[in-house]
Amino acid sequence: MIKKLIVSLSVVYISLCNVLFANYTISGVVQSEDGDPIKKGLITLVKESNGEEVDKTKVSRKGKFKLKKITSGKYIINFNGDKIDSKSISVMDDDVEDFIITIKSVEESPDQISQETEILKEPNKQTLNTPLKTENKNDILPLKNNPSILVTGPNANTMRGLNGAWTYSWQGNLADEFAFDYNTIYESVSNTFGSSNVKLIPGVAYNEEGSYFEMKELNIKKVVDEGRKSDIILLCIGENSYTEKPGDLNDLNIHKLQSKLARELIKTGKPIILIINSGRPRLITDLAPFMDGIINIYLPGNHGGDALADILSGKVNPSGKLPYTYPAFPNSLLTYYYKPSEIQNNNQGAYDYVGEVKNLYDFGYGLSYSKFSYSNLSTNRKVYESLSDTIQINVELRNNSKVDGYEVVQLYSSDLFAEITPDVKRLRDFRRVFIKSGESKSINFSLPINSLGYYNNRNEKVVEKGEFSILVNNLSRNVLIK
Repeated sequence: MIKKLIVSLSVVYISLCNVLFANYTISGVVQSEDGDPIKKGLITLVKESNGEEVDKTKVSRKGKFKLKKITSGKYIINFNGDKIDSKSISVMDDDVEDFIITIKSVEESPDQISQETEILKEPNKQTLNTPLKTENKNDILPLKNNPSILVTGPNANTMRGLNGAWTYSWQGNLADEFAFDYNTIYESVSNTFGSSNVKLIPGVAYNEEGSYFEMKELNIKKVVDEGRKSDIILLCIGENSYTEKPGDLNDLNIHKLQSKLARELIKTGKPIILIINSGRPRLITDLAPFMDGIINIYLPGNHGGDALADILSGKVNPSGKLPYTYPAFPNSLLTYYYKPSEIQNNNQGAYDYVGEVKNLYDFGYGLSYSKFSYSNLSTNRKVYESLSDTIQINVELRNNSKVDGYEVVQLYSSDLFAEITPDVKRLRDFRRVFIKSGESKSINFSLPINSLGYYNNRNEKVVEKGEFSILVNNLSRNVLIK
């Protein structure tokens, strides 16, 4: 009887040991939201209770991992790669198989660029309240000294992107078939700077067999290798052609593969000229600070590649201005005449909501190879007694550079107080002025006071008495209407 009891207790003890001290494995895969394996990174397993490290392993080329000698309990499994993620996991008397860690592809905010940027060159510290001044760093444009140029990106060698929809076909998908006599961006750049100096490696491409927004990765590593050997990288991003309902989208971020290509090229440290080829703004907030030049060509048509090459070479001095506000964030689609309350900063402190609404570039913004300065903004009077009066406005414009060029002088007004919250500003007039190197010109505007009216909450057009601000470039002057 005693022997039987001892044997029974031993069996119980051994069984308990097998349960309490058994070793299990955790195996799984790290993948993107599209199901593609994440090929680089470190998996670390720590105890949930005290953070003690239990095991770690590298992710294989197929995105797989395996952790061994794990006892029952609750753990935190950490992935550290291009992006970082953590997940809770429980081990309950059995191996854990096919555990999936999905790395989200959501773009980081400009204040929280992913950790990979630690090895990138540091951008200039700038606020988003004013346009970023990074579109022509160190006067890199126009390109000089016959540089070796790498042309890359999905829009580098396509007529479809240049033409857009409603051209050769409804969705524009036949543009390359019918517009072959014209030059793509790559062909134009090659013709201008010499075929021996220009190399094309797209890196990523549109999936012409699928929807217009679908993309496929080709050879990003090859692009990066060639980029390191080039003097200049011409990165051509944007969209494929689209129109009407098939062109609807709910995400203004550029495609993740385009972003990936850009980020990998940034790591080379080589100067990058960003070419945006799209009929609507796609977000570049996290990329803009790292670009040495930015040119927005919209949908320029058959001769768009030639026109771009003329600008890159300096044959043409650009003078275009933005016809819309360029958003910094997905929720920042504003008209230029937005209300003051529509622009918001993050709340700081305990309630740090991510809700910024800001412009990356303002309506009317655009650079030139000329350097213009404004001075001496004046009006014919400070006080106006009648709605039939006209404000006569004068401003001095000077070209301080060695390059002749056109400048678009824009006149705005701002109602400082009204029955209904006034718009931030309204465009009232503009002049496109050609001005030679070292030349100064006096620019005049006539602004009728009755044009300063607005529709109130009774649907009546009124010009309210009070103070108005007259704005030209960075200058302002207040006038009073009695």
